[in-house]
Amino acid sequence: MNRQRGLVTLLVTTMILVVSLVFSLASYKNVFYQIKRTQNEVLARKAHWLAEGAIECAFAEIKVSGFLPNNPLYPNACEASIAGTTINFHFSSVENFSIASSASLASMAKASLTKSAEVMSKSKSGAIQTGSSMFSNSSMNIYAPDPGVLAEDGWECIALRYRNAFVPNAAITNSGLSDKPNSQDCTISHKTNGVGIAALKSDFIHDPNLSPFENFFGVSDVKHDDVKNNKFDVVITEVPSSPGHLEYSGITECGKAIKEALSSGYESVWVEGNCEVSGDIYTDIVKLSNNMDGIIVLVHDGMFSVFPKAVPNNLKFQGMIFHYNYEYAFNFDDWKTSQAYSHLTHIPSVFGDNVNLASFYLHGALNLDGGLLLDAKHYDNTSKKYISQNALLNDSFGMTYNSSYFNKFSSSSNEIGWTEGSWHDF
Repeated sequence: MNRQRGLVTLLVTTMILVVSLVFSLASYKNVFYQIKRTQNEVLARKAHWLAEGAIECAFAEIKVSGFLPNNPLYPNACEASIAGTTINFHFSSVENFSIASSASLASMAKASLTKSAEVMSKSKSGAIQTGSSMFSNSSMNIYAPDPGVLAEDGWECIALRYRNAFVPNAAITNSGLSDKPNSQDCTISHKTNGVGIAALKSDFIHDPNLSPFENFFGVSDVKHDDVKNNKFDVVITEVPSSPGHLEYSGITECGKAIKEALSSGYESVWVEGNCEVSGDIYTDIVKLSNNMDGIIVLVHDGMFSVFPKAVPNNLKFQGMIFHYNYEYAFNFDDWKTSQAYSHLTHIPSVFGDNVNLASFYLHGALNLDGGLLLDAKHYDNTSKKYISQNALLNDSFGMTYNSSYFNKFSSSSNEIGWTEGSWHDF
């Protein structure tokens, strides 16, 4: 019996050790599972934060550069700076888009995120933007339009955006994008080639809410003096007689005053009054615009006519031409001392009654590299509302969109923000 008692003790002890070992093994497997699960969660969160970092990088890149991803000048450096990530953009419109990113860690963890953003600035797309009613009796060649938004089959280019009326009576040619960003041209639906209104495609946009001055400078019409005083290098003014410094007398002397201002190194020139630029003075201004880093000439509250003359070496006007009337009481007699007057009074068969509200007149081959903005209107006491004035184009017009000049002189930058409710970080 004594010998058997030792065997029982050994057996019981062995059973206890076996049970302890079983519990230890079970505990070890559970701990090992928890360690693996923790490591997987760490990898998953790393992938998540990489993907979110890519989105934040793209967002910051847009804010710093001022370019939206649909612009060929967008730097697109985030994927290179955050290894293992992919960033994609989808535009539902020019104003709204989404940023999607995915991240991968050694093929063991992946994460995909999407967040919606919106453009909160007032800036508008379009190589030509006109609040004035535009009537064209000349060929219009869009050598390079605003690229607009990149779609699956190409760029949804925008050549001209108008508020009230655009009535072409001649050939319109949209030559497409010269540098083919992303190796794609304008889509067929956004590339007009033809004659008259019937030929217009989606690159010509009717925008009833367009307000070129407010959209370009980011302030309301009533605050236009803030733009004049704070955003322009110089203001030159039309006076009745005996002009002094930065003044001129008579509509035909305006061009000389603009040339003098540009020759003094001023890149942005605000003109108060009636203005006509023609002949050799026009040629000199074009040459100056090429010697400088682009210019902007804004004519405010007056008639504005341009008679381009052939420029040596086929130089283009580099920069922005802007005509803006707001407080001006329209008076057709203000044309009387201009070169434009004889044309406006002897071409009723071309423009008909539209000459009566004409405050902008182009006669000659204008070749512009930059942008054309027209926003001429006046308050009508009878109807108690603002009436758009007319812009008449009576000869060939060549337009090459240049975003660098829009970005240089516009005060309405591409401020963007997250769309409320589009982000759930959990």
